Amino acid sequence: MLSHLSKLLLITLTTIFVGSFLFVLNPQTVNAEEWLTGWSYRKKITIDQSNVDADLTDFPLLVKITNDSNLSTALANGYDIRFTSQDGATLLKYERESWSGGNSLPVTAVIWVKVPNISATTNTDIYMYYGKADATDGQDASNVWDSNFKGVWHLNDPTNPLDATSNNNDGTNYGGTSTTGKIAGGVAFDNSSFPTLASNFYHTDFGSSTSFNSSDYSISIWFKKTTANAGGAIFARANGLFSGSQFALFLGSASVRFDFPWVKTILNYFSVPAAENINWHLFTYTRSGNIHTYFFDGSIVTTVVDATAPGYNGNVWIGGGNFGLGAYSHFTGSLDEPRISTTARTAEWIKFEYNNMNESDNELAISSEQDTTPPTISSFSPTSGSTVTSSTPTITFTTNENATCRISRNVDESYQDMADNITCEGSGTTSQSCTTPDLGTDEGTKTETVHKSVSSECIIF
Repeated sequence: MLSHLSKLLLITLTTIFVGSFLFVLNPQTVNAEEWLTGWSYRKKITIDQSNVDADLTDFPLLVKITNDSNLSTALANGYDIRFTSQDGATLLKYERESWSGGNSLPVTAVIWVKVPNISATTNTDIYMYYGKADATDGQDASNVWDSNFKGVWHLNDPTNPLDATSNNNDGTNYGGTSTTGKIAGGVAFDNSSFPTLASNFYHTDFGSSTSFNSSDYSISIWFKKTTANAGGAIFARANGLFSGSQFALFLGSASVRFDFPWVKTILNYFSVPAAENINWHLFTYTRSGNIHTYFFDGSIVTTVVDATAPGYNGNVWIGGGNFGLGAYSHFTGSLDEPRISTTARTAEWIKFEYNNMNESDNELAISSEQDTTPPTISSFSPTSGSTVTSSTPTITFTTNENATCRISRNVDESYQDMADNITCEGSGTTSQSCTTPDLGTDEGTKTETVHKSVSSECIIF
């Protein structure tokens, strides 16, 4: 059903052809796109396809909002935020990781939106709505993350490290402190005063849930060293034994080492000079069958073939790991957004995930505010009652907002659908001119009078 609050107008110009003469009847304005009923404002969010190498399904998109004064009309708790697909009406699931502002104050927020499909060939549009005083909380946080996600920890409050998925694999913090993370908040560990083999260092423990168990899986984590030479285990599932562990990610002064599993003959090293600095970096690992792939900042750095089965013993830790016989390893620095999935995410997924989180402003374009004030289309030509003899008449109009118009034609049911299109674009009060496809005088072998219609669909941005 079309809402009367639409910002997409359809200008319909009904015409009758008799021989080669076109008689113009009264043009009418009708609605052609839905607006979420009850909401006063929205913004279009365009996802740039340039870093999307393959279509992505059910992708958890990061939307970062920084000091947006337009959203001062939103509620202070953010309950009136809604996201829809490009039709303006189909609601999308979302999670508010953080929110501040609204109720007359500019908004800064971190929101994750589950987008059903992100195209690799064209830009993908979604809408963000706000401005409804009686709205209840619309977020559905756990369903943003598909069923393969078994742990997603935003660490916005590291003292209470909750799992964003429906698996409730919440963590227990041992000495981690709040810090500025890569996305929003993160956790900082200062283990510099502990001996190398200390067992009581600072870390976060996410438990040993069987939901983590899978022969195919992905892990990822953002890290930032305190000093260029800082090293140690940052993400591990170990059980105090030299075998049977699932994974262990280490940082060296000039390398990243990923052990899978903890078997001394299978130590996978690769050099990453950029890891020597103290900027944020994303490490991602996937296992698919016996193929192990290592990603650094969204790009593949190495692939290893090994059929050794993973072990599922021990707890998942960040900030260090327990590898048995006193071989503990700990890290000094900051961590954010650790994730575990029981599927091998594709290289295309991982590349876009990195780019989306690293610089979301480069991946997303957020439009200016749209409200429910109807746009106006004026100075429409041909005028009512005029006669046009051309089979390719020109339609002109003036609009008070940016507009794109598509003009098409159809014949009645007695004849084939012509469905030709032509587009004109303009902005502000500029008069726009579009020439219709050749209307002709009749169709097929018919010689009698043909009734046709011409319509122009005007999209107001």
